[in-house]
Amino acid sequence: MLRQCFPYFRLIFRKQMWSRGSRFGAPRPATNRRKIEMLRHVIAFALAGTFLIGVTSTASAEVRFGVLAPRGEAVAYEAWTELGIYLTDQIGEPVTIVPLPPTQSLYFLGNRHLDFLLSNPVQSAIAQEVYKATPVVSLAKRSGTQFAGVIVTRRDSGIVAAQQLRGKRVLSMRVGVAAGGYIFQTYYLEQRGIRVPGDLASLEEGKNQDELVIGVRDGLADAAFVRTGVLEAMASAGRISLDDFTVVDERHEGFPLMHTTPLYPEWMAMAGPTVDPALTARVRTALLSLRAGDLAARAANINGFLEPVSLVEMKAALAALRIPPFDTLVQESESQGTTGTEGPSS
Repeated sequence: MLRQCFPYFRLIFRKQMWSRGSRFGAPRPATNRRKIEMLRHVIAFALAGTFLIGVTSTASAEVRFGVLAPRGEAVAYEAWTELGIYLTDQIGEPVTIVPLPPTQSLYFLGNRHLDFLLSNPVQSAIAQEVYKATPVVSLAKRSGTQFAGVIVTRRDSGIVAAQQLRGKRVLSMRVGVAAGGYIFQTYYLEQRGIRVPGDLASLEEGKNQDELVIGVRDGLADAAFVRTGVLEAMASAGRISLDDFTVVDERHEGFPLMHTTPLYPEWMAMAGPTVDPALTARVRTALLSLRAGDLAARAANINGFLEPVSLVEMKAALAALRIPPFDTLVQESESQGTTGTEGPSS
């Protein structure tokens, strides 16, 4: 397991042993304290990897803070490690950041391998409904407190509208789980009479959202479902040119990022059902105290956190798509002669 993590070790040390980015001035060695903290988190990341191959951990005093990793575990770890250091300082207990793919995050929360989980609104709604998880805070990104889904195509494909996706090959993240990589777009298309996957030529799942964009660029699919911000981030990193892509039914409503679907609540941090309420309160206070200029916020490219927002509209969309366990809400309302599945407004 440690050998598999060596590429991540090199990535983390290369970026963390020096100050972040030239915009903060010339590179300078990190302090000894930060080196020690980074080493502890790197080792913790390696140990966290053993969870992903089914090894059950014994109870420990550390606080395990899971974060969703739709662009891959290494990208998530680089973004959120500083938050673990910040929380450790604030609550006086060691906090380990555990990046998890969308297919694993709810499993680990439900099986008590995590104390907290920062995840998308779909998984947050499911965690609240199934595992009785407690909303702690909502994420406030640089783009705001909402995000959306993007349906992206190659510019030379000629596909610019949703109705043109009939009979096309589409890439997405995990069906029924990913918010900005499946749920938002599927709900959007279903509302326009396009059945997913029934009216598509194919629907294939990818491992991370960057991979989906590359697949469209390379002609492996006609379109892909990704969350807002992925295209801009990849372009900023020099991995793609935005001129090569088109956003289907692109909206222009004052939101700073390209998007197809209506806006939904941003990610939410949830506390597991067995977490001590006193610990939850300390973590909530620490997260709400994070400021946009703090290192942890800059590393994750966020403004901070806010009081948790309502997930009622998100649950309505899941019910409309009959995503378990919200499919039972539709069955109950239909038996009572009502619909009760109006989706979120634009």
